[in-house]
Amino acid sequence: MSSPNWRSCARRWTSPRVHVRGLYFTFLLFAFYVAVIVFSTTDEQLLKETGARLPLLNVDLPLLGFYIFIPWLVLFFYTHLFNQFFLLSRKLFKLHAALGSLPSELQDIHRELHFPLVFSYVIVGTHYLPVIRWVFRTSVISIVLLVPIVLRAAIQWMFLPYHSDWITFNHQLVLTLDLILLWIFWPRLSSHSDRWRVWWPWSWPRSWRRRRVDFVRPRSRRQRQRMWGVLASTLLLLIGIWILLVPPGHGIERLIGYQPWPDWMHRTLVLREQILMRKEPPPELLVNAENEQDRARIWQEAGEALDLSGRDLRHADFSGSTLWNVNLRDAQLQGAIFQGAQLQGADLSEAQLQDADLRGARLKNANLSLARLQGMDLGGLELQNRDVQWAQLQGANLQEAQVQGADLQETKL
Repeated sequence: MSSPNWRSCARRWTSPRVHVRGLYFTFLLFAFYVAVIVFSTTDEQLLKETGARLPLLNVDLPLLGFYIFIPWLVLFFYTHLFNQFFLLSRKLFKLHAALGSLPSELQDIHRELHFPLVFSYVIVGTHYLPVIRWVFRTSVISIVLLVPIVLRAAIQWMFLPYHSDWITFNHQLVLTLDLILLWIFWPRLSSHSDRWRVWWPWSWPRSWRRRRVDFVRPRSRRQRQRMWGVLASTLLLLIGIWILLVPPGHGIERLIGYQPWPDWMHRTLVLREQILMRKEPPPELLVNAENEQDRARIWQEAGEALDLSGRDLRHADFSGSTLWNVNLRDAQLQGAIFQGAQLQGADLSEAQLQDADLRGARLKNANLSLARLQGMDLGGLELQNRDVQWAQLQGANLQEAQVQGADLQETKL
């Protein structure tokens, strides 16, 4: 082929590469932006359902809406990017085959025209040393394949303490679809012949509608080992997202019961020694407070209490925290820790508090009617003048609890 024709072909092959490169870097910036928002989400935001603030823009997004829709947006963007990579790979493989008819000097020149998209060198960069090609391939796998998977797993992990079954299922579904997408496209994308079956590490003849289908065995033992490694990694990831990264009482715990996990697993809310209110009182009122009692009174009178009614807060840790007048009506608080917490004026009616720890908690004017308190540790708890009607206290530890004046009508002990 003449030199002018090669220049024309080079321009045709360069245009798609430039398009994919721009789309690729846009996706990386988008993924980084989403990652900053996700990893800046705190347990307090999850408790209060306050908005996720967009960096640089300082715009608050609804927290639940962000965690519901952003995984799908990332998946759609990534699917489009992967389609473009697949189409580019077809062109690069054709270019690689056509370069074989040129002298070696011209081959090297045309292979260098694909800077700076590293993905192109994985296919046409055969003139580099093996170690350089290994670095190219590793970087492509790390950024193109692993970054999106890690990002979506991080979204599921950071939102996990909220304990929403259907939103967690939404995250699991998106990540599973992402893995299916990779298994469909990546073998075809990295194959000269566009044959997906060439990746399978065995020969498996079978009959289907009287037609024989043969799975092609890879040519080297290293390929088979790599394939088995990828398959094992995929299965381990699926086990992790469907069995381990789930709210308490789900996944494997359906069989073995609840198991305590380290705080770094981030399965439950951990909010110790904090003032947890929906809205703080005006600063000028707090400044004029003469002592801690005045500050507490101002917080209760001028602040806005949290409404956590019906929320799933199982095994959350609120040790030493302040939740004045909090509404926990019908909340799931099994195994929650309120040791030393200030719950004055709290509405705990119909709450499920089995096995919760309320030792040393202050419950002045709290409402515990119809609450389920079986197995709770109420040692030293102040229950004077509390409404505990119809509460279920079977098996609860009431040692040194102060119950003077408490209304225990119809309470089950």
